[in-house]
Amino acid sequence: MINQPIDPFFRRLFIVVAIVITLFLLYLMLPVIIPFLIAFILAYLLNPLVRRLSKYVRRWIAIIVVYAILTLSMILLLWWIVPTLWHQLQAAWEYLPKILNWYDEVVREWFSANTRFRLPELEAKGLSETLMDYM
Repeated sequence: MINQPIDPFFRRLFIVVAIVITLFLLYLMLPVIIPFLIAFILAYLLNPLVRRLSKYVRRWIAIIVVYAILTLSMILLLWWIVPTLWHQLQAAWEYLPKILNWYDEVVREWFSANTRFRLPELEAKGLSETLMDYM
């Protein structure tokens, strides 16, 4: 059997195709990879705190304490953010008719006067019905 050298073009083509297939497979596995990536980042970031705390207590207790503190802080943060976000959304919903009126009177008129584009008119009732249908 004779060993023939592989043409450099086909070698490069094979490498490019292999990279493309690998990236496509990684893209398909993204929903599975993301939780592992987040867990890795959390473990990497919290390891110094666990190591420092494990000097005083057992490691598994240090891990539980660190994760309990992290969970409690996230719950407190959400407890503070969710009502604030809700009030902001309510204020935005109440301000929406003014925004739509400004769009209809100022933006549409400016576009009509300065460009060839004709923007559609927006109504609060139609937008509300569309949004509710979408939800």
